[in-house]
Amino acid sequence: MNIPHETQFFGCLVDLDCYVQDLLLILEKTESIELGSNFDGLIYDCFPDVTRKSHIVTVLMVLEREFSAFCSQLKVATDQQLKWNDLKGSAIERFIKYCSTVCGVTAPENPSNLQDVKGLIELRNCIVHNDSCIEGFSKANVVKQLASRYDGIDVNEGYITLSHDACIRLTVVAFNFLESWYHSVLNHLTPSH
Repeated sequence: MNIPHETQFFGCLVDLDCYVQDLLLILEKTESIELGSNFDGLIYDCFPDVTRKSHIVTVLMVLEREFSAFCSQLKVATDQQLKWNDLKGSAIERFIKYCSTVCGVTAPENPSNLQDVKGLIELRNCIVHNDSCIEGFSKANVVKQLASRYDGIDVNEGYITLSHDACIRLTVVAFNFLESWYHSVLNHLTPSH
């Protein structure tokens, strides 16, 4: 039995929502372990907000995995020959170009969300590739712009710090971005009555 593409996309959206809720639960649990540990702040002293930065890196891993899965499913649904990774550019650029230009899906109308996701990607890049140091990071302005829009993303002595609430809000930003694309593709695939 063939499952309709619309049903598959809806199922993936539900799976993603469950996964995001699990990520947030893990953040809560690791925060409580870190705060309630018997190490007298050893983890915090040596690795301040390691849990939060790890969470952001994980959120971006999920986001990029979803880009790939979404485009692979869209390739089948629209009978495209071209794959999303045949395109040039960053993962987000290829995702948007593949969905809208190659497959004809109308892009969601929320440019601020797109800017936030781009900022989130650069935040992750700064954490991973520059040890959270904003100095000398090529996209420091993108990270600073994101920080200006969200409380809890701060730069202290040249290093990014994250609050627990900022991690939750940024997770929601990533999920809302993907959710808006799921709704766009469902509108694109669902025949008009």
